[in-house]
Amino acid sequence: MSSHKSILMLLTVILIVACLCVFPLLAQQEDKKSDPYAAKITGTLHRMAESSKRLVALRKIRYEAGQIDFQLLVAAQRELMELELRLADTHKKRLGILDQQLTFAKKSEKVASVKLESGRGTRDDLLQTQIARMRIEVRIFEEMQKR
Repeated sequence: MSSHKSILMLLTVILIVACLCVFPLLAQQEDKKSDPYAAKITGTLHRMAESSKRLVALRKIRYEAGQIDFQLLVAAQRELMELELRLADTHKKRLGILDQQLTFAKKSEKVASVKLESGRGTRDDLLQTQIARMRIEVRIFEEMQKR
């Protein structure tokens, strides 16, 4: 009889702990569903990210052609990164976005270096590309710290 009571008490404790863990998660999900603006915000952020991608592509072409300053490309790229990170809902997705941004930054750094060597670029542009790359590297390290 005593072992039945012990098992019953153990099951009761497990049930209480499970309820304490699950109910707050369900409440959070319900809050997200009941928020009429959440879908509108997310939809708008997705549209902003798509427009930002097009702006980055356009500014990259214009920078490589020598039509705009590198700072305009960096600003567009940073805006895109922030939007994508805001939309990412997992650690893995955020790291993937940051990795893509780092690849883009490294390519931009090479372009700035080639332009400087050929006399079509400035030392300022090269330094800005290096700072932009390092800023992303720091963001990657910070994201990895969160794990």
